[in-house]
Amino acid sequence: MLQLDSRNFHCWRHRLWASQRISEQSAEQLQFNTSMINQDLSNFSAWHYRTALLSQLSQPKEFVSSNEPLEILKRELEVVHSAVFTEPEDQSPWFYYRWLVSVCHGAVHFTRTLPQDEANKFRGDVLDLVKAEIALCDELLQLEPGSKWPTLSKVFLLAALREPGTPPSAETIELIDQLKTIDPFHVGFYQTLQ
Repeated sequence: MLQLDSRNFHCWRHRLWASQRISEQSAEQLQFNTSMINQDLSNFSAWHYRTALLSQLSQPKEFVSSNEPLEILKRELEVVHSAVFTEPEDQSPWFYYRWLVSVCHGAVHFTRTLPQDEANKFRGDVLDLVKAEIALCDELLQLEPGSKWPTLSKVFLLAALREPGTPPSAETIELIDQLKTIDPFHVGFYQTLQ
């Protein structure tokens, strides 16, 4: 059915349900999903399905017990980089990117519950990844000045660097002000980010 209508959200949801019932391997599902995304980078349903698959792979405590989840995160960021550099104004891969950023953000703040040495190493690895993503957004903004999605993504990435309870940086406020000009229909949303 997905070959006929690759954006049908109900088909993707049913596929996830069925694969869980028959214990189909997530690796096989990811491979199929990747092929569908490669056919259509704008397929929001396929990107959303990918979040469901990856959510099944790791629980938060596993993030520290092995490097595999961090490597999965890096690999997924590479997948989405290809999509956002191909079409920077296509919102589908950016929503997936935002989910990945939220995983980074959650991982950074999850480390507070771990032994200090494990937390420091893991936190450092994730923060390095976040800083690399900020540099990537800067690179894309040089190529596509005034582009909404890399600007918004940078706001979320900067939030991942910020300690809980601290106000946004001057750079973040400036980016939010730019977003209000770039996308005036969503000013209310951008105001909530300050």
